[in-house]
This record gives sequence, C-alpha cells and structure tokens, in this order.
Amino acid sequence: MRRRKLPPDKRLDWRDPNMPVFRRVERLGRVSVEPISPEEEQAWCKECVERSKNPHWSEDETYTLRRYKRKKYLRKT
Repeated sequence: MRRRKLPPDKRLDWRDPNMPVFRRVERLGRVSVEPISPEEEQAWCKECVERSKNPHWSEDETYTLRRYKRKKYLRKT
C-alpha cells in the first residue's frame, strides 16, 4: 500500500528574506504587535549579544571541554 502524499507546507519559512518581523510593544498599559524592519531587529540582537557578560565562544574554556580537555583530564588520573 502506498503512502499518501503530504499536502504542501504553507507555514512561514524563517529563511525567507521578505518575511515580516514583528515585535511586542507595551504602551500606556496596552499591548500590541508592531512590524519593524529586519535591519532594526538585527541591530537590536547584535546589541544584546554585545551587552551580555558571557565571553566570546573562542575565549570560553568550557566550549571544547568535552572534545579535548576531557581526554587530557582522563590521562592525568
């Protein structure tokens, strides 16, 4: 017995460069969703990453802990 063919996927694709970007906004006790430009959202996310206290992945000692340091640790004991 053959499998039924699935219907085409009509969901939004996050990789689409023309997909609208919305942000939740609170003003005077009212909540609304407003469209913003993708460039504005990208700048906001970049600013959030730069403000965070976490080290860059290349400077983080625990980033490769499982791959390299674990083997070294096991050899020492």
